[in-house]
Amino acid sequence: MKPKSMKEKPRGAMMNILRIKMIDAGNLLKELDDALDKVVAKKEPESFLKPIVSRIEDYQKSIRQIQAQFTDAPKFNETTTYPQFLSCGLLHVRGKNGANMEFLLPKVYPFPPKSLYIEHEKDGQFLREMLMRLLSSTPLVQLEVVLVDALSLGGIFNLARRLLDKDNDFIYQKRILTESKEIEEALKHLYEYLKVNLQEKLAGFRDFAHYNEEKEDRLPLKALFLSGVDALS
Repeated sequence: MKPKSMKEKPRGAMMNILRIKMIDAGNLLKELDDALDKVVAKKEPESFLKPIVSRIEDYQKSIRQIQAQFTDAPKFNETTTYPQFLSCGLLHVRGKNGANMEFLLPKVYPFPPKSLYIEHEKDGQFLREMLMRLLSSTPLVQLEVVLVDALSLGGIFNLARRLLDKDNDFIYQKRILTESKEIEEALKHLYEYLKVNLQEKLAGFRDFAHYNEEKEDRLPLKALFLSGVDALS
């Protein structure tokens, strides 16, 4: 898989990128933390950190080669290839104990992502960025997005409003759902989809992604974005 902006790479080179990508960033940061302790406690020179920093930089580059950081409205994925991960947000990493180090590391979520719950002042920003990442990385012909904003009457998805004007059928009902009745209908729609496919198609498969890897009649991905859920109770 490659974004449209990438030049063709040999298959071996791309596989190396994917292997680097699959490294757990948490393990890399743990190694960096341990190395920083050694620099302070054993008075190692800061050049001692170079190998682990180099690996972190390779990890960062591998992520951005596949999913670039947003600079403008993302391009839609018009291929039939699913991503192996979704990059959304940045992790701010600083050195400790006086070490001169500071960088931003892309946050990476496995695809398909499990349920994500965010509760802080930037949850709207995260929802918008994850929506744009999903639209730019997942085949639109196999995607349906349900947008629910029960609290701010659709305001949380302002970034997506221009998509609603283009008759994009990958957005459920081509609108942001704000009323209890239409939200209930959307949840029933998703429930029926899950019930049928879990019982009839996904039996014997690990998950949705495993099924689509093995079968030609691929299942569409349905993504639910919920904001202001407390307003429904």
